[in-house]
Amino acid sequence: MAGVIYFRESARAATDLLRCLDQGGFRAIYGVHASRAATEAMIVLTLSGGACRDVAVACSLAFARTRRIGGALAAVLAVSGIATTLLKYVVGRPRPAFALSDVHALWGPSATPSFPSGHTAATFAMAAFLVLLWKKRPPVRFGLAGSMALSMWAVAVGISRIFLGVHFPSDAVGGAGLGVLVGALGAKFYLRHSGDPRTEDRVVPEGPAQRART
Repeated sequence: MAGVIYFRESARAATDLLRCLDQGGFRAIYGVHASRAATEAMIVLTLSGGACRDVAVACSLAFARTRRIGGALAAVLAVSGIATTLLKYVVGRPRPAFALSDVHALWGPSATPSFPSGHTAATFAMAAFLVLLWKKRPPVRFGLAGSMALSMWAVAVGISRIFLGVHFPSDAVGGAGLGVLVGALGAKFYLRHSGDPRTEDRVVPEGPAQRART
């Protein structure tokens, strides 16, 4: 019995510590006293989380060479959205504006649950999916610089959600983890179930043993 009580008290203390760290991180990033230019830049980043995804999917679906990847990317984003929505209502965590009395959303207030961040999950899912494919598929072979740019963009979108007061840091971290998981699984599934255009219809030269048999 004493062990159970000790475990409960330890778990409660750990939870309180994590909550304090989460709220402290939120207040350090929250941009209520930032300049108008900084706030507008963060709004643009948040909007890019939706706009860039839509443009990437639409453009990839418009060309035959990238249509299969575009369809796979759309599926990855759909799974990310469904998983995020389910987790939000299972966890049921309130947004910062509802949890902290002195906080208000600087843009795009929402009454939906806070954990995890949907914008962050979707951008990380897209980044993970494309980065894991860049060495495997010529249509998305944009190199190390492109991989780093996508990753930095996803991180910036997550930070913008905290800056604007609509998510806690743990919401963004949870969304990033979910997005990477969905994106990685999507890339693995795509690579396993799609033909490699670099090996299709490739003529393999005959070796000496093959010529001897013929």
